[in-house]
Amino acid sequence: MGDDYLWDGSGEVDPEVARLEGLLREHRYDREAPEAREPRRGRGWGPLLLAASVLIVAGLAWALFPGSEAGWTLESASCPQCTLAVGEWLDASEPTRLQVADIGHIDVAPASRVRIKATGEREHRLELERGAIHASVVAPPRLLVVETPAADAVDLGCEYDLAIDADGAGRLTVQSGWVALEGAHGTTTVVQGSWAPMRTGEPPGLPRYLTASTAFSAAADRAESDPDGAMDDLLRLARPTDTLTLFHLLPRVQGAERERVLAEIERLGPGRVDRGLDRDAILALDPVESERLLALLVRCCLEK
Repeated sequence: MGDDYLWDGSGEVDPEVARLEGLLREHRYDREAPEAREPRRGRGWGPLLLAASVLIVAGLAWALFPGSEAGWTLESASCPQCTLAVGEWLDASEPTRLQVADIGHIDVAPASRVRIKATGEREHRLELERGAIHASVVAPPRLLVVETPAADAVDLGCEYDLAIDADGAGRLTVQSGWVALEGAHGTTTVVQGSWAPMRTGEPPGLPRYLTASTAFSAAADRAESDPDGAMDDLLRLARPTDTLTLFHLLPRVQGAERERVLAEIERLGPGRVDRGLDRDAILALDPVESERLLALLVRCCLEK
């Protein structure tokens, strides 16, 4: 590109310059140019004008391409319009709402301790050290992640409650959509109308629907530490909607026990043959076939 284009608009234009012109077009000055006057000398305005220009350009660049350090709006009775900066801890003494960029909000309960770890176009990351939050977002999957001492709650576009006690253990309850609990020892998918326990140093707990019987939920708790020992009770007490829990039991058992669990899922849930599922792949814990089975079980449970 020659300098003529930048000087008087003639000559070849560089594609990057054209892109920036398009972004800044709405901010262009569209009034008639003032009459030119002979500049006064000796006032030293050159450096000041240059500095002002740099500030204006920087401001426009921030508006068009916001950085990840801006923080989130904080609303409470004592502070109706404040900002929680990235890295800053919030020790909530009253109900507080955090606006998560433009994708939704998180309600923080009193006695909770949270902080924003990162915020940007690709991910918003919050840390919940203790207490309880209610998250409601409308966004692409994995855009919001809430870290806890037990596991990370990865939002898949939904609404949920998350509570963590002083020991780092907690509970995730999903009102709509799906949430993946991802820990160092495994992953659990918690779907609409279900909940899962969380304990530090252990895999995310087996999810179960809120409608599960007390006896079945107790058997699921026992299965956290002894899946083989709780197997008989789980299979005996399971109902069609409990196939969500049985599905998550598959990777925790092996061989003949895994066969038993899948057979019970097939008996209680939709048939596998007409759905085109690969049974051998599911027994091998193939991620694609396993996800297809999970989606089918969830859909059938929601229809009941």
